[in-house]
Amino acid sequence: MDVLAALQSFLQGRLPSVQGRLVVGWSGGMDSTALLAGLLSLRTLEWPPLVAVHVHHGLQAEADAWAEHCQQCGTAWDVPVQVIRVQVPAGASVEAMARQARRQAFASVLQEGDVLLLAHHADDQAETLLFRLCRGTGLDGLRGMDEDTCWLHQQRRLRLWRPWLSLRRAWIAEWMAQQDRPWIEDPSNQHTYFARNFLRHEVLPSLEQRWPATIEHLGSLARECQDVLSQLDAWDRDLLQSVGFGNTVSVASLQALPEQSRARVLRLWLKDKGLPRPGRHLMQRLCTEFLAVTGGTAPLLTWSGVEVCRFRGQLHAGWQLPDLKDFNVSWDMQQPLPLPGQRRLVAEQVQGRGLRQPPSGYVWVRGRQGGETMRIYQHGPRQEIKGLMQSWAIPPKYRYRCPLVFVGEDVACVPGFAVAESHAAGVDEVGYDLIVMSER
Repeated sequence: MDVLAALQSFLQGRLPSVQGRLVVGWSGGMDSTALLAGLLSLRTLEWPPLVAVHVHHGLQAEADAWAEHCQQCGTAWDVPVQVIRVQVPAGASVEAMARQARRQAFASVLQEGDVLLLAHHADDQAETLLFRLCRGTGLDGLRGMDEDTCWLHQQRRLRLWRPWLSLRRAWIAEWMAQQDRPWIEDPSNQHTYFARNFLRHEVLPSLEQRWPATIEHLGSLARECQDVLSQLDAWDRDLLQSVGFGNTVSVASLQALPEQSRARVLRLWLKDKGLPRPGRHLMQRLCTEFLAVTGGTAPLLTWSGVEVCRFRGQLHAGWQLPDLKDFNVSWDMQQPLPLPGQRRLVAEQVQGRGLRQPPSGYVWVRGRQGGETMRIYQHGPRQEIKGLMQSWAIPPKYRYRCPLVFVGEDVACVPGFAVAESHAAGVDEVGYDLIVMSER
C-alpha cells in the first residue's frame, strides 16, 4: 500500500476548502509522526500553513522529554509546534479523561477556518468498534470514527480530518521505517490494564489469527453504518425542525412522534447543543414517562453534568450550572469575563444596537437577588426581572444562573435577552452585544 499516495488522494479534493491552517495533533508517537512526515513530504507553497500541537498530559515521567522532543523536531523540520499543558481530572477512566482533556486542548488552539488532522488508522477504528460493542452501544456507536467530520465546541463547529482511517497500522509502520523521522514510544501503550490496549494486544491479534480480514470487515461495517446514518440524520433533521422552537423542543410535538423517532430527534437536539447524550435507559425514560408528566411540576432529568427540564410545554437542555447570587464583578467589556460553571461573558462590538459604552468605561456583572427591575421600552413601565424572565419562558431553575449587567445601580442588560432603553446604543453609536458562552 502506497501510504503517501493515499494521503495525497484524501487531501486532493479537500485542501481548496481550507481557509485557515492545517493543525496536526502530534503526540510524538509513530502514527502522528508519520502523518506529519507525510504532510511535509507533500507540502507545496500553495498549501495552507502547517502547524503541530502537542498535548502535555503530565501522566508520565517522560512527558516533559516528549514535549521537548516535539519542539526540537518541529524546529528541525520547519514546523511551528505549540505545547498545551492540561490537567487530567480524576475519574473512573484515565483513558476517557485524557481523551476529553486532549480534545479541549485542540479546540482551544483552533482558529476560524482551521482543520485538525489526527492519525487514527484502520486498527484504531476496529478497536473503537469492539470497545463500544463490548461496553454496549447502538447503531450510532457502530459508525465508529468519521474521516471528515465536525464537532461543536463553545458554539463553534470545528472541522476534523482522519486521512488514514482506511490504512492498516502495519502499512504506516513499513513506510516510516524508510523515513528519517524519529518518534517516541509511550510505555503505557503496552499496559493491557487499559481497555483499548487489551483489545489491541490481546483480542484483535487472536481474532485476526482466526479471521485474517477482521480489521477490514469492521472498517466496512463502520462505513456502511455511516452511510445509513447519514440518511437517517437528514430525516431526523427535518423532524427536529418540525418540533423545535428556537433553543427548545415542543413536548406535544415529540409525543406525536413514534418512540424510536423521538429518541433519534432528541439525540440530534442534544448533539447540536454540544451535550453528551444519555444512556439507553435514561433515553427511554426521557422519551416516555418524562414527556408524560402532567400538572404544575417542572420535572428534571440529569446525567453526566447535563440536565433536561420541562417548562410551559417545552424541553430545555443544558449543563448543570451554579447560581450567581454571590457573583459581583466589575468588567470593562474588553476581554471575556469568566463566569461560574465554565462559562464566559463576551462583548461583541456592534453599530447602532446593544449596550451603550457606560461613561465610567466599566459595568458591574452580578447575580440576581430578587426585586430587580428594568425598563425595556421608552415610556414603558419598569418591570420586574422575575416577570420578564417568565415572559421569556426561562424555567424557574435557570433564573438565578443568568448574569445581570448593571451600570451604577441600574439593570442595563440581561445578556441574550434585553437591554434597558436608557442604556441602549443609538443608531449612530457603538454598542455591545453581550453573550454568555459555554467553555465546554
